[in-house]
Amino acid sequence: MAIGVGQQIGASVTSARLGALLEKLVAVEEELEPISTASRKGMPVAAASGAIADACDALLSAVADARNIIHQINGLTERPEPVSRLV
Repeated sequence: MAIGVGQQIGASVTSARLGALLEKLVAVEEELEPISTASRKGMPVAAASGAIADACDALLSAVADARNIIHQINGLTERPEPVSRLV
């Protein structure tokens, strides 16, 4: 029973972390969308360097979060190696 509780706690933490990750990715999309649209209309992107830098920072943070979540999920799903008994 304790294993199930541990997995539920891990799953809820992961769910919250996935929600935060999604928010970061949406923020990156919202930062880059106007720049992409402006670029297609022939407007210079150089003026948008601050928004691009902010989007890059958010994207790097989201990638780090994704990596940590994946490692956490792998830790929850990996079975520990059996311990051999010394007789």
